[in-house]
Amino acid sequence: MDHVWRGGEDPETSLETFQREIVKEETGFTDIKHFREYDIDETRYGITPKPTIGPVHFISARYDGNNRKLSLGEGAGYSLWSEPELDLLEGRSFPYVLEAIRDFYASLKS
Repeated sequence: MDHVWRGGEDPETSLETFQREIVKEETGFTDIKHFREYDIDETRYGITPKPTIGPVHFISARYDGNNRKLSLGEGAGYSLWSEPELDLLEGRSFPYVLEAIRDFYASLKS
């Protein structure tokens, strides 16, 4: 199963952050690549008091393990969405997040 990861902190690159926080935790992720970057301002969506302002990086990776055993020790959490479920995210996620996930699935077909 393939996934897109959102993250990144200064002064690390988004790939370095992913390697340190996720791969180092022995998740078994492979085929790690920078997928997409958006320059965003979440205040446009009414997010306060801690909106994300600036670049947001999406990292793709492959995971062939048991999804029920996947555990992340840092971050706000994660969710797994199959392509047919993406319509459920409409209006429940930031538009740029949904666009990145849809583009990711489209990239798997090309």
